[in-house]
Amino acid sequence: MLEIMTVADVAIPANVSPDYTIAIVIAIIGGLATLIAAIISGFFSGVKGAANAAQAFIDKYDQKVEKLSETVEHLKKERIEKLEITINEHLNKDQTQGIQTALDFMRGMSMKMDNKLDRLSDGNARVETRLDGHDKWMQNMNESVQKLQDK
Repeated sequence: MLEIMTVADVAIPANVSPDYTIAIVIAIIGGLATLIAAIISGFFSGVKGAANAAQAFIDKYDQKVEKLSETVEHLKKERIEKLEITINEHLNKDQTQGIQTALDFMRGMSMKMDNKLDRLSDGNARVETRLDGHDKWMQNMNESVQKLQDK
């Protein structure tokens, strides 16, 4: 097991020169700096590994999203094509335009017939008026002839 030593545990002999003491302190500081650098390097290496793993997860997720987007677009396209086919079939079966044309033609013919019937009715009324006049004239003539015969 590793024992942690403190400054109090280290005894510096009296006959040691100050240069030697400074060298030992510098060596200890260098060792600690190396240890701290190794810890920091390990930490950043772990962070870098985690970042790489996160990027790999994001890339995999992006691929799934892209694949799903393509599937959705394909399904939309299929649905639109099916709707176009259904609409075209409906339009091909739809005869409303032909029926409308026939109704318009019949309406026009009916209006022509109404106009002709109105003219005939007016003509008949004039003929009847003239016939009434002729009947009156004939009656007057008949009465005149009767009077002449009676005399």
